[in-house]
Amino acid sequence: MNFRFKLSQRLARLKATLAVSVVLALACQRDLTDPKPPYSSPRPSIVAADLTPLTAASVVASANDGNVPQNTLDKSLATRWSAQGDGQWIRYDLGALAAIDHLDIAWYLGDTRTASFDIQVSLDAVTWTKVFAGQSSGQTLQLESYAFPTTSGRYVRIVGHGNSTSTWNSITEVGILGTALPALPVASVVASGNDGNLPQNTFDNNLATRWSAQGDGQWIRFGLGALATVDHVDIAWYLGNTRIASFDIQVSLDTVTWTKVFSGQSSGQTLQLERYAFPTTSGRYVRIVGHGNSTSTWNSITEVAIPGTTTSTAPSCLTSAGTWRNNSIPSRAGGFEAQFDATP
Repeated sequence: MNFRFKLSQRLARLKATLAVSVVLALACQRDLTDPKPPYSSPRPSIVAADLTPLTAASVVASANDGNVPQNTLDKSLATRWSAQGDGQWIRYDLGALAAIDHLDIAWYLGDTRTASFDIQVSLDAVTWTKVFAGQSSGQTLQLESYAFPTTSGRYVRIVGHGNSTSTWNSITEVGILGTALPALPVASVVASGNDGNLPQNTFDNNLATRWSAQGDGQWIRFGLGALATVDHVDIAWYLGNTRIASFDIQVSLDTVTWTKVFSGQSSGQTLQLERYAFPTTSGRYVRIVGHGNSTSTWNSITEVAIPGTTTSTAPSCLTSAGTWRNNSIPSRAGGFEAQFDATP
């Protein structure tokens, strides 16, 4: 391609390019040679929180002494949330489902005392899974990172158990690290049967409701409304912390021909969403086929999320108001084929 520019324009662009190059070179040199990071970790378990945290839509706490929970999200280590007593908590709503694998917490007076606490994750702010129980290092005022197995949820709660010098729980800043999990919208859901616990209950964001059907081979089917690529399904099982469910996951383009993409069991250890991964598959429908559980022939699911990417959209609808052209094209078989062109 040939471009024509005035000489003054070329010189201006060249100067801008050289300026950017110099700035980038200086920045790279600083990153490589600066011997002093913002702060150094006194222990391997203490790391700088340099990842972008998930955005908290809201924060509430069981109590406060005037130091409000919102202070933990203001990016200032000079403010804090505080509440006295064992079991006081602060809860963050992420506004949407996310996969979370660690929290960064900065503690008030964190360089002189050790805080005891739990981290819990929930889908509905009712049923909680404890993902971490431990203590702060007592060595820093900066953010410390507390890692745990990746857990899907919308709510994160820190439950305090006081500190090494008092029963106070005081946090200056919190960062919640993970990956947002925008689930594909479910256009429809049907099931082979139910006992009054309807299939629609599996995507109401409520772990207190469920779909249930008894017998090997009972299924629940989700219509995504459009072609999508899917590589995992998140499922929360009724009584999932006391029994193991056996099941298959299938994907289809038309609800007639199904491809089995997963066959296995739940962990039997949690009421929260569990992730079941499989090779990326294109389809419009996802079906979970139950084979009972470790204590009965019942198949019961409280919540389902199907993360993925829509790969195509339905064409815009044409109406009689459009301009139509009808072309008849002879076929090789001796009949004819009709080809319609239209302008909406």
